[in-house]
Amino acid sequence: MNDEILKWIQEWYLKQTNGDWEHQFGLKITTLDNPGWSVNIDLEGTKLEDVKFDPIKIENSDLDWLVCEVENNKFDGHCGPQNLGHVLKMFRDWVEKEPEQVPGFQDRKEDKVLWKQLGDESGTETCKHSNCSKFALKRSSMCKRHHFEMVMGHPYSGPEI
Repeated sequence: MNDEILKWIQEWYLKQTNGDWEHQFGLKITTLDNPGWSVNIDLEGTKLEDVKFDPIKIENSDLDWLVCEVENNKFDGHCGPQNLGHVLKMFRDWVEKEPEQVPGFQDRKEDKVLWKQLGDESGTETCKHSNCSKFALKRSSMCKRHHFEMVMGHPYSGPEI
């Protein structure tokens, strides 16, 4: 592992800090007993929150391997004892590619904001959309999903449906 990747991960961490994020989230690098390394990076509150990551699995030998995945807004990388730099580089490559190169990223962020603002379906009437039996939002004639689709012009694809 070279100094360049360490400098980069330190800079990435510093960019996430805002007086709040670093008190709840962060990154951890620990050792494994097989032997190896474990890298855990919180993505909540970063520009990578809810961005898709394709899992990576490389197995060359008992000491030369790595597995990287994102689950529950956490990047998890596990690797052999000499592959720590490779895991950090995998994370860096993903960060530098995402999310600016992901079509619709800004839309997804705006979608999430509106979805939360709409609140719960706590009205007494049912949704007026055909074949929907959910309750309508308090100040709407539609349920949350159909109201969202009407306003935004596309289906909501976030995790809260």
